[in-house]
Amino acid sequence: MDTLIREIVLAAGMLVDLANRIIPPTSRLNWLHLAGTAALAAAVAIASGRVDPQRRLRSLVGYVVPRSVWLHPSAILDYKAAVIGKLIERFLFAPLLISSAVIAQGVADWLGPASATPALPPISILLLYTISTVLMADLSFYVVHRLAHRVPVLWEFHKVHHSALVMTPITYLREHPVEQVLQVSMAALFVGPVSGAFMHYFPEQLTVLKVMGLNVITFAWFFLLGANLRHSHVWLPFGRVFDRILSSPAQHQIHHSDNPAHFDRNFGSMLAVWDWMFGTLYAPLKRPEKLTFGLGPELNQDYLTLQDFYLRPFRNVFAILRGAPA
Repeated sequence: MDTLIREIVLAAGMLVDLANRIIPPTSRLNWLHLAGTAALAAAVAIASGRVDPQRRLRSLVGYVVPRSVWLHPSAILDYKAAVIGKLIERFLFAPLLISSAVIAQGVADWLGPASATPALPPISILLLYTISTVLMADLSFYVVHRLAHRVPVLWEFHKVHHSALVMTPITYLREHPVEQVLQVSMAALFVGPVSGAFMHYFPEQLTVLKVMGLNVITFAWFFLLGANLRHSHVWLPFGRVFDRILSSPAQHQIHHSDNPAHFDRNFGSMLAVWDWMFGTLYAPLKRPEKLTFGLGPELNQDYLTLQDFYLRPFRNVFAILRGAPA
């Protein structure tokens, strides 16, 4: 019996290791984060009374993974775009991306020889650096996201993401490669200088508090705070107070709404503080709002194929530059 248990544990460990090699824990689509997402969605279903007492398990699974969403043509297009997008990012655009490490080293060199370390406990430096990098990365997302809605040329590329008619956790990968490059490069421009300053003042203590290779705050956002539910049908606000601090799944679902009353709201990724500070916050109600996702009936038909995904934004940009309507 003990041998059997050991073999089962060993086999389970091998499966987990294989799963982590295919999709590492640094991705929100890692099995652990998806398991946390499913558990949170199930808790929402139970708390909101969406589970049929007569067929509990079936109705619970039907709520967490509805066929009408996961097998919708828009979702299937997401799956294809996610694979192609990752290949493009890795083999074509990776050499073009600005590295935060390069910027950090440049800033550290510009500041000169390392200064005497201020009298701060190592744990304080660890926490400061961990929090600072998250704040800068999240602010960079807010800036890029807001620009993508305000600048017509950028909006043409961002339309690809907003063309989703249903949302699953895979929808976050529904991005045009041009927007991917912009987001990663802007994050490097925001995080790099902060890292460079820490390299200058704390050269011997530069590290981030991590869990499974992730910044501990990012891990909490992935696993505990429902990052994957942002792109889903599961309505989860955080309440009047916390919805002004953290970006809840309900906030981002409102952002994807095709209702003009919801336009240009809730640009934040992890933190809602930026939206609150800059006047773009739409705090969701506790009860679910009736939402329809997409660009609206007139434009939804423009993004139904992979060819539309990758080529239409360029055609529209050229039209804008010529002074013609996109």
